[in-house]
Amino acid sequence: MDLRVEELNERIWSRNVPDKALAANFDPRPTSTKYSHFGILDRRGITTVPMVETTAHTVGTNFNPGTHRAPPGSIIRDVDIETTLRNQYDVLRHGDNFSAYVPSSNSDLFIVNVASSSTGNGLVSHPGLFRQESHSTFRAEAFSGDLTFGNNTRVQLRNML
Repeated sequence: MDLRVEELNERIWSRNVPDKALAANFDPRPTSTKYSHFGILDRRGITTVPMVETTAHTVGTNFNPGTHRAPPGSIIRDVDIETTLRNQYDVLRHGDNFSAYVPSSNSDLFIVNVASSSTGNGLVSHPGLFRQESHSTFRAEAFSGDLTFGNNTRVQLRNML
């Protein structure tokens, strides 16, 4: 094979494999209680496989190809960062000294000026923006069949015209 093609194949294949081993996801399955006589007992077997210690998963250092679920520890660890970015720590109350700056509702952050035309001619760049459309006012008469059941609409519509 061509050396270039082989290199491309290796690069494509490397996107299917994580950089480092990902932590195992703990996903306990429910136990069946349909045929059990004393359903409050835990019927799961004792695990014999020890948990393998892995490094903490971060998106910047360890690539997850997305074929499996990412370790939940990275999401749990980043909840505080997401909360800070969404500004959910600051409580807004009336009469309280605000610890965070909240812009006025009259600032340019909240006011959007849209160029419009008061004459109705529209803007030069968008001539059809304010055009008034005219539609015909023809309405077909409501038609209902004469019979309760077995209305042959093809014949009845032919007789209407």
